[in-house]
Amino acid sequence: MKGRWFAVLGALAAAIAVAGDAYGSHGLPGKVSAALVERFARAMHYLLLHGVALAAIGPRLNSIAERLSLATVALGMLLFSGALALSVLWPVWHWTRLAPVGGTLLIAGWLLLAVATLFRRGGG
Repeated sequence: MKGRWFAVLGALAAAIAVAGDAYGSHGLPGKVSAALVERFARAMHYLLLHGVALAAIGPRLNSIAERLSLATVALGMLLFSGALALSVLWPVWHWTRLAPVGGTLLIAGWLLLAVATLFRRGGG
């Protein structure tokens, strides 16, 4: 995946997070428990945070290792935030089972980026 596609994915994730947070603040209370409203808010928080990071960092990366690390972050973001949000919006399956996988991918992706950047050739 080229860097600009990380920016596109990140921007879309951020937009979804802002819209989702508005729904979570105004549409969910009274329909689900306070704990589920908080879970949904956490999903949108992580989606926004990692979406902005993908949009900002993605276009600046050149190596395959760096892009692979951000692909790992992107997949983790989708699984973690998606699992939490879907568990609130569509509770027909145990979506939260996917959250630890997503969280692990987020951690691994950021660690991979640190290592890839540390060993980058040229550019300081």
